[in-house]
Order: sequence, then C-alpha cells, then structure tokens
Amino acid sequence: WAQRRTMFSYGEEMSTDPLEAVFLKQLVFMAKPRRVLEIGMFVGYGAVAMLEGSPTAQVVSLEIDPYLKDWLRSCLSDAGCAELTQRHEV
Repeated sequence: WAQRRTMFSYGEEMSTDPLEAVFLKQLVFMAKPRRVLEIGMFVGYGAVAMLEGSPTAQVVSLEIDPYLKDWLRSCLSDAGCAELTQRHEV
C-alpha cells in the first residue's frame, strides 16, 4: 500500500464489465440476500454493483492483494459514497 501499487500485473479482462455489473446488481436486487460472498474483488466494480442492488445487503469480498483491499474504500470515500463502505467487508 505504501508503494501505491498492486502485487500482480492485471489486465482489463480481470475486471467486471458494465454488462456483468448490471447482471450482478439485478441478481442481488431479485434475490434480496442478507450477505454476498465475492471471491476476487480486483478493483471492486462488481462489489459496488452488488451493493447498489440492495440497500441492506452486506458484501464480503475476498482479495489477496493488500493494495486493492484499501484502494476501493479510498475511492468510494473520495467519491462521496462512504456509506457503501459500511456494508462492504474485505
């Protein structure tokens, strides 16, 4: 985190694309789960989509890269969406 870089070399194929994000958001909206487990968060696009799908769901993301663990929280706070971080655990 101090060096402000990830442990791995990632490509865009690793990220959730916009269509997949809408699909995840809709699934969470329809299923109304209390908790969602995400394995591999990357930049958090999918996690945020699921958080947006339900105003009460808790999303737990498993991520191995220490930089990315704090990066999403920082981005959401900077964007004025800090309330989403209260329902997201990494």
